[in-house]
Amino acid sequence: MLVAGVTWAEQHPPEPIHEAAFWIGGGEEGLPLAGQGAPLVAEFRIAEFAAAIGRTTDSGKLLISHGLELKYRLPTTVDVTSRRPPPKPDHPQHFY
Repeated sequence: MLVAGVTWAEQHPPEPIHEAAFWIGGGEEGLPLAGQGAPLVAEFRIAEFAAAIGRTTDSGKLLISHGLELKYRLPTTVDVTSRRPPPKPDHPQHFY
């Protein structure tokens, strides 16, 4: 799901004001959902993504933000965790 959030964000950057259709009342702004180096995300696209995956807008925003943070700010973590399978416990764990 994180990959889907990052892909959506990368495919929907905020429109530059000189390319956007002119209208009175403002337009879509880019939101910084992750730290320095991560792309801005078009603010209205977050709700569209959340609706597409059946989540609330806040939940979709959080998912996109975590995905962008991992990809753009913590690429080593993504690389290490995607190459190695999770460790198998020596004994089964029971959660009650």
